[in-house]
Amino acid sequence: MTYAERLRPPILWWVVVAVLASTFVVAVAVFLPGWVVLTSLAVAVAVVVGLMAAFTATVRVSPAGLRVAHSTIDWAYVGSVTRLGRSEVRRRLGPGADHRAFVLYRSYVDEAVEISVDDPADPHPYWLVSTRDGAKLAAAIENARTAA
Repeated sequence: MTYAERLRPPILWWVVVAVLASTFVVAVAVFLPGWVVLTSLAVAVAVVVGLMAAFTATVRVSPAGLRVAHSTIDWAYVGSVTRLGRSEVRRRLGPGADHRAFVLYRSYVDEAVEISVDDPADPHPYWLVSTRDGAKLAAAIENARTAA
């Protein structure tokens, strides 16, 4: 593994979702027996953990290829890599974007990299991947691609 990154939601998101879930528990606590309140609390915790896990994604660069969430691309098909700042990411996701692109976008992350796909059989012309450190990810992709 030459690069690994886990894109987790910020702490504030955890707090907001936890507060919203707890309001449900408080609302039913007045009217229902204790065991139902405890069950509701357990369900609320499970919902918070499930939502936050759904918003978490991993990006990995290894000798085998680039893995983003559950998708993988071999180095033979990876083309040029472009680092994108916040304004460029917004432009690439706007009306001029290619709807066929593979996109892993996280709004709580400022940067992204765009990776062109050099495979005529692949329906995705490029991958747009959010990252906390675009320069580091782009360098890792370039290094791993040339080494492969």
